[in-house]
Amino acid sequence: MTAVRIADNRIVQTFGSGDAPPAASGPSQNHISWRNGELAFGKLTMTETDLELVDADPADPFDFSIDHWDEQLAAGYSKTLPNRSLEAPMPDYDDLRARRAGTTTASSSRGQASSRGGTGSGSGQSR
Repeated sequence: MTAVRIADNRIVQTFGSGDAPPAASGPSQNHISWRNGELAFGKLTMTETDLELVDADPADPFDFSIDHWDEQLAAGYSKTLPNRSLEAPMPDYDDLRARRAGTTTASSSRGQASSRGGTGSGSGQSR
């Protein structure tokens, strides 16, 4: 990460040189988006990245967990758009924890994500 700034009520993270054009507004105020560069998460690697993680419940802030993103992604769904971008609505992490209350098993494997040479932006809270 080479820069972090706030622009238009969004946190914008820059990876690499920062020569990428500004990120477009997402479908929701509660989202995290990555544009350009390369993004690797789980078994998926995106080049010329265009990914939008969208809060499935826009009535409250997007509660995103970097340590549990894989659980959030699995509890939501993904949609490939006509421009070949990927949109993934997912539940808030607190909502997932509430659903799991009373269960004794938890995922023992944690997913990992990395990014190179693009920009990311979003609004909400991160754990």
